Amino acid sequence: MGLALSIGGQECRIEGPLPILEAAARHYRGFASPGNRGPGWGSPIVIEVGPHDRESGEGRVIAETFPARLRGPQELNLAAGAGEVLRLPAGPVFPRELTELGSVDLLLRFALSIVLPLRGGLLLHAAALRRPDREGLALCGAPGTGKSTAAAALEGACDELAVLRMESGEVELLSTPYWRGLPYQGRCADVIGLVRGRPAGLCELRSSEAVRLLLRHVVRYVVWEEVERTILKLAGDLCPRLRVREAACPEGAAFLPFLAGAIGWKEAS
Repeated sequence: MGLALSIGGQECRIEGPLPILEAAARHYRGFASPGNRGPGWGSPIVIEVGPHDRESGEGRVIAETFPARLRGPQELNLAAGAGEVLRLPAGPVFPRELTELGSVDLLLRFALSIVLPLRGGLLLHAAALRRPDREGLALCGAPGTGKSTAAAALEGACDELAVLRMESGEVELLSTPYWRGLPYQGRCADVIGLVRGRPAGLCELRSSEAVRLLLRHVVRYVVWEEVERTILKLAGDLCPRLRVREAACPEGAAFLPFLAGAIGWKEAS
């Protein structure tokens, strides 16, 4: 049995016991896919949840797009290229065994952070906002800068992770299921990076400054050289097609009115 998903334009599939699939269907509600992949996006990410293979020491977790296999609790063996072995982050971020949906979801995020760049998409710490004119805007920022507040007030499709990718010469913004995200895919011409602790103001960034802003907000769990090169190239290709700005927003009640004006909500409403 399996559940087919489409996240950020990438097809994914979770296979395993019925309770996991039922929980996943609720968690990823709205992102279910018939399994028809878009051109150029290759095979799906497949996460297979099953018993731990004690004899081989391998968990039954496969992400076919790498291709890769989780070997034990902390190592991911990448069969592509030189067959590198990456050390997963220590601590509670990556669990020792896949026994619940939260564990599966963490591995799926990790897989997306590697697979999406290799297939032309940037996974960002960002909210996906839908302007009143229906064009998308990626609102990037570190935790605590106001992404979730803005997404809740300004019709955000998601407020944790969003994807930018090129499609027919234009930049598209795609939402993800996080947190309680809704499906959205639309043309994107604007990226705003939120900062705090500065005098309020809005600054447009050019060339290398714009690239650096995007790179600051790319989701990485591990550093892999091939993926890093691809991320750098993608950021360089995307930025000339975007208006990239940095918004230093005031605190308190003035935050939302300032941001709404900065991103054109008043003009478009």
